[in-house]
Amino acid sequence: LEPERLRAMRKEILQGGSLQVVACAAPLALAGMAAGLPWRGAVVSAVALALSSTAIVMTTLAERSLNNTTVGRSSFAIL
Repeated sequence: LEPERLRAMRKEILQGGSLQVVACAAPLALAGMAAGLPWRGAVVSAVALALSSTAIVMTTLAERSLNNTTVGRSSFAIL
């Protein structure tokens, strides 16, 4: 990842990435608390699961040579 590319995508990264983490982590944390986890444990587990999607999707994009396409860049920014 080149620093120039990250700077050019900073708005998408901050907005889309934050929204994705919150949208995924919030229901997972609620489910964890409903299952009896303390709220801190539920939040940590939920954020870890929400962030794990990045590794899976980035690997899939690389396998399909989509990293440098519009879809690939948008997916990276969101994740």
